[in-house]
Amino acid sequence: MSACAALLLSATVGIAQSAVPSATAQTGSRENTGLVIGQISNEGTKDYLQGAVIQVDGSTIATVSNETGGFRLSLPSGNHTLVVSYSGLTTKRVPVTVQAGQMQQSDIALTTEIYSLEPFIVKGVLEGSAAAIMRQREAMNSKTVTAIDAFGNPASSVGELIQRMAGVAVDVSGGGETGAIYIRGLNQSFSTMMLDGNTMPVSDGQTVGGKYVYLGQVATGNLESVELIKAPLPDMDGNAISGYLNLKTKRAFDRAPGRNIMVTVGTKFADNGEHKSLPGRDRPKLDLFSVSYSDVLSVLGGKNNLGLLAQINVTASSGTIHEAGPFLATAYGHYFIAAADPKNPLPTAWNEGHWSGSGDPSYVTGMTFNADYKINKDAIVYFKSSYNTSKYEKKARPSYMRWQLTAPANVTTFEPGSTWNLTTTKPVGTVDLHSTLYGRFSESATFATGYEQKLFSGSAKFNIDGSFSETISTYPAINEVHAQVTGVAFQIDRRGQDRWLPKVTQVGGPNWSDPANYNVSAPVAANGASRIIHFNVPSTTRNIKADFQKDFDAIVPAYIKVGVKRSMEKKESDRFVDVYTWNGPTTGGIAPYVAYNATFGEGRYGPFPMLQIPTTGLPGDLWKNPANFRQTMAQVWNSQSDALAGHVQTWEQISSAYVQSQVKLNRLRILGGLRVEETEAIGAGFKRKPTDATNNANESLSVEENRARARSTFTGWVTRKAEYTNVFPGIHFVYQFNKNFQARASYNVSISRPGAANYTPGITANDVARTLTANNVELKPYTSDNFDAGVEYYFEPVGTLSATVFLKEISNYTRTISSVVPEGPDNGFNGDYAGYTWNKTSNVGGAHVRGIELNYSQQYTFLPGILRGLGTYANITLLQTKGDFGGVTTVTQLANFTPRTMNAGLTFKGYGLSLRLLANYRGETYMGSIRVSGSAPAETNSIYGRTSGGIIGIHTFDYYNRARLQFDLKTEYTINRIYSVYLDVFNLTNGWNFERVVKAFDFESPWTAQRTGIAFSAGVKARF
Repeated sequence: MSACAALLLSATVGIAQSAVPSATAQTGSRENTGLVIGQISNEGTKDYLQGAVIQVDGSTIATVSNETGGFRLSLPSGNHTLVVSYSGLTTKRVPVTVQAGQMQQSDIALTTEIYSLEPFIVKGVLEGSAAAIMRQREAMNSKTVTAIDAFGNPASSVGELIQRMAGVAVDVSGGGETGAIYIRGLNQSFSTMMLDGNTMPVSDGQTVGGKYVYLGQVATGNLESVELIKAPLPDMDGNAISGYLNLKTKRAFDRAPGRNIMVTVGTKFADNGEHKSLPGRDRPKLDLFSVSYSDVLSVLGGKNNLGLLAQINVTASSGTIHEAGPFLATAYGHYFIAAADPKNPLPTAWNEGHWSGSGDPSYVTGMTFNADYKINKDAIVYFKSSYNTSKYEKKARPSYMRWQLTAPANVTTFEPGSTWNLTTTKPVGTVDLHSTLYGRFSESATFATGYEQKLFSGSAKFNIDGSFSETISTYPAINEVHAQVTGVAFQIDRRGQDRWLPKVTQVGGPNWSDPANYNVSAPVAANGASRIIHFNVPSTTRNIKADFQKDFDAIVPAYIKVGVKRSMEKKESDRFVDVYTWNGPTTGGIAPYVAYNATFGEGRYGPFPMLQIPTTGLPGDLWKNPANFRQTMAQVWNSQSDALAGHVQTWEQISSAYVQSQVKLNRLRILGGLRVEETEAIGAGFKRKPTDATNNANESLSVEENRARARSTFTGWVTRKAEYTNVFPGIHFVYQFNKNFQARASYNVSISRPGAANYTPGITANDVARTLTANNVELKPYTSDNFDAGVEYYFEPVGTLSATVFLKEISNYTRTISSVVPEGPDNGFNGDYAGYTWNKTSNVGGAHVRGIELNYSQQYTFLPGILRGLGTYANITLLQTKGDFGGVTTVTQLANFTPRTMNAGLTFKGYGLSLRLLANYRGETYMGSIRVSGSAPAETNSIYGRTSGGIIGIHTFDYYNRARLQFDLKTEYTINRIYSVYLDVFNLTNGWNFERVVKAFDFESPWTAQRTGIAFSAGVKARF
């Protein structure tokens, strides 16, 4: 590849260099040319316009305005006419007279007749979208740019906007918020989230291997737009095969001088239909308060040389979640008994859950302060900062409650005549009740500063930028307690019922609604009667970047840019799990500890006597008296072992250099270049040696002695390191057929690095099965050759129609490979684990992803009367994938790969009213496979159902997320130039956030689903 990269680089730079003399020949000598400089602004809003096209009438000489609206043109002396155009605004013709060797200032303000028709709302409606389209249109690479307020209230979650972009699918998590993000079908391991071009630290709060950004920590009040970059330029990091999400913040210098203050106050609440006996019902309250301030001031003798922007955003949320399905009640291999007909299995379990903040909200607070200072006309220094935190009030009790119903996976469990649609068990079932205190805190801070210097009369610029970001995600203490009753008989009736809400009733055994029949107990021995879990994973990134760009003033414009960058990301994981055994009364039931007689499943199941949420100090709290619990020596040993195994650190240090060059040849623009990155990945943790009867827990020893025995199984702190170098060539073409129609094509190489956790010395050994799972320090990154091609048509005043096809050829794909650990001291484990089956993640085979993206949006201002306020948008992404991982067959689906996503919307803007009806569709998504088998000998005695009456053999079943279609309604009414009100409704049809099902023997069974209900958001906005 290095030879191809060198050839690509030399060819591109050669084009740029050869363009300079030819251009000079056309314009004549330097003595016969002059400069025209200026700024392009919007006359109606006073904002400076980035991406405005400035073309010399009757020639191919053209340029575009920069982020502050500035432009420069080198022209032959004489009279010329500048034709200035920008989406949504009226094209303007401006005559200029150029004198040889002189510089002329020509500031140009654009406007449109729409302002006279809708003076109050046009800025919020059109400005953001027009600016986004112009940046997308003038970009050299394939990307989609969306204004932060393109789909409604800008104070809402940024994830709610991201899911509507072409090529994006999302998981909807708690409270309806966006969880994981998938770009072009691939999960977040293949993408990068950035803030103003700098990589954001990621932490899922549980492991150093977490790859997704918790969007709850990102405040939208300081964001201007979101860029989905699908083909990176050489001056961008190479670590994102699927693409980059770049969140762009606002800058005060985007506006002309003048103070701008915006205030938003609102409420948000959801109703998911749960019964009033369950805690934490969401109510309207002050859920949103946002204030932003920006101004451009004259200080220290300068004029309009200091830009300030400050913002604070506080959002409260206490939404609830309804959880359904057998997923948490039992493993899939125990869920069914297929006694006679595999297409008519008998279910053995059901589960219902309720998540809430117990009526007390969590608060997401975001604060921003940005400053830009012009030292002189050629130099600027800037500072950007943000702080975000998500936490609960001190009195809050974020929690979840579950009841789990299970029966033995045996054909003798069921009454004769039982079917899938109507299953009746004998009195052999168990009801487990879980009450859990569950909270997550997150905190993030970002600081960036930089210096921009223009050189050589503005034809060159030098930039240096440094940033520091830290995010801390913590689960301070997940505390769960359990109660249990056994010997119940139940019936599951699915006839005429929702698949997630079957009719479940008790038909025998102890009354499951009577607390006297329960004992504080453990549904699974490993969980104990109470389990306290703590996760803490801080993540830090540091970046410093410097580059230099030289523009060549010529009829054939060109530039060359070179730069270097140094990045570092550090993660650290602290984790412990303390398991406790019940030491309190074992008779008399649980009545003293019951807090809720709760009815689950939207009023269908129960009531169940739920234990008080633990460690809240409320009446009935089992942990009010710590003597209620004790730890066995095995639990002490396991807790100490888990704490040491869970403490790991990782570092990733990346040094890079790049060069890129661009040239404009009449209607054709070409950009090419090369990037080189050297990666050093380091992982550290405690190394563990095999356990056996001599170093395991001993009940005859003390707590401290057992802790010491557990510590002794770890041989010390170990650091492992991997180093590799990658080369990223890239070339991009844009051809302009006419003013509104263009085509683009790109080729580039990118990677997705292995999770840094692969370099830690983590080992999981099963001494009974003699299996070993160990991290692989030799793992290399995925590498992809990426091809993009598309056409784009831009409507006036604001709109676009585009079609893009792409192909990603991915090599070094990873899969788990099994081998036998050899004997000897050099077997990789210091002689330990000889003869164990080693399951190791390795680079093997490859995959390709191909697809097509169609995107359309248009404002129908050409229609008569009220119809001119109409607009529509729609996008669709269709994907295919295939993998070859060294086996005898190819794989036609990858886990978490979504083959079809669609968005559509109908909008109306007029008479002070803004309406948006939005639809979001995510097609059926393959999530993975479940291998079901029984006891040895596997090939002759394993069965579907793991017990007598099952089907002989080993079976692998696929599980999917069903297709999801959600409708939202956004409304806003502008009362006058200052005030407007809004009302948004999410999930109009009260659909499930996700529905996961398993496909087995041509039968689709429910596995797990979540629903957050219909959500409402309303408020008032003011502009001063």
